[in-house]
Amino acid sequence: AHCSLFKFCLGMGVFARRGRHSQLPFLQRNGQHSVVSLSSRRRGQRLTSSALQNFLRFMIKLLAACFVVYVFGATFFRVFRSRRPAIAIEQTHTVPIDGEHHLLVETDDTNDYDDVPPVVKGDDYDTSSMDHDLLDSFVKSTRKPLYKSWTVDPEGNEMPYDINNCPEVPPDNYPIEWPLLELIHNWIPDDTTFPSLAERPSIYQGLCRFDYRTEYHKAELYREAELPFILRDDPQILSVAERWARPDYLSSLLGKDTRYMTEYSESNHLMYFKAPKGKRGRGDNGRKEYTPPITQIKMTYDEWVDKANQPDEEMGPDKPHWYFRVSAKDKKENDIMFQEMPFFKSKTNFYIVDKEDTRGINCRFGMKGNIAEAHYDSSRNFVALFGGERRYILSHPKNCRNLALYPFKHPSGRHTALDWSAPDLDAHPEFADAKANEVVLQAGDVLYLPTFWFHHIISLDFNWQCNARSGDTDHYSHEVQTCGL
Repeated sequence: AHCSLFKFCLGMGVFARRGRHSQLPFLQRNGQHSVVSLSSRRRGQRLTSSALQNFLRFMIKLLAACFVVYVFGATFFRVFRSRRPAIAIEQTHTVPIDGEHHLLVETDDTNDYDDVPPVVKGDDYDTSSMDHDLLDSFVKSTRKPLYKSWTVDPEGNEMPYDINNCPEVPPDNYPIEWPLLELIHNWIPDDTTFPSLAERPSIYQGLCRFDYRTEYHKAELYREAELPFILRDDPQILSVAERWARPDYLSSLLGKDTRYMTEYSESNHLMYFKAPKGKRGRGDNGRKEYTPPITQIKMTYDEWVDKANQPDEEMGPDKPHWYFRVSAKDKKENDIMFQEMPFFKSKTNFYIVDKEDTRGINCRFGMKGNIAEAHYDSSRNFVALFGGERRYILSHPKNCRNLALYPFKHPSGRHTALDWSAPDLDAHPEFADAKANEVVLQAGDVLYLPTFWFHHIISLDFNWQCNARSGDTDHYSHEVQTCGL
């Protein structure tokens, strides 16, 4: 805008200057009267009209004023565009890395990974002026290296597809599943601390990971086929991850004094339950006393952060754990969470398949060690991780008979009754036949879970997760119906 203004003023100035000789009428003194001559041929004659001289002086002043405005405007524009909120990469507090809270990736000297993402250099970051490359680089700087994956199938043969370069047409028997006992023996769910990155276990990943820039069309095809997958580095997701990584951003957003529903457990297991109807405090059709597995309390975000930032020895499996919750009800699009995540609004887009049947936004912020027991949801589910890491153990709905589920009418119905870190096979021998695969979600990842897919969730460190559900599908209805669900 200021460039256009300057060009206009410059043009007017040139016009005024040329008018002295050719464009403007000139005044010629004739005795006591002034006579206006419109002829432009007498170029040599000198203009003597005081009115015209005043006009030229005015135009010169106008040109000078325009120049001053241009210089001032250009300077202000550069300063305004260069201003960014303070998001120093070196700041601590938000993204825990190996027990400490840094935005920079820290690796151990014994780390044998050579694919550590580059660290972004610079002081301040502002997603409003960031392009995809900058957002991508920033969020990568908060991630640990990817977990190595097993490259053989359950029969010991080479994997029939590359999880990082999957074909457009979903392969047969996708996603591959391994014996569930093999997964949990390889990596016990209670175990979330390792001496170094190099000593982390390899994982049994059967899900495809699609890059948003180059493989978005593949993600659409897998979603249409109602198969689970991971979409990585959507700039909409990265933008949220970048904002939430800023020191004190979430604290200010959620309010210093506002209290939110938080789940409390005396261990790391935070089992869902729905209070029995009728006689309160009684379950199993009222035959015996029912004790809820967790307690619902209210606390501020800052209070929860203090709990989540305790030393590792205070967050063991037998220590108290808190699961912080923030929700936005469906249709209330002025809610702060819908403002943060407009892609989860009730409008058809990649993440909202059925805008007529949405469930709002549900955010669960996890501290290290939190376990949400295996369960399924009765609708499509997109799960986005904006910071930290979460391990998801996934199981096809056809495995429902082998997952030791509570009865449908139980307060914790559709959830497993077993502690997967120490399953009681004497009580539930069928568990030995269960199949599963797993994935570790990192900042910028979105996991798609079709209706009825089982998922067992372990928080590996301080993390922020939000999900949105929309509509359902009958692709797997028969499997769960055979289990009485």
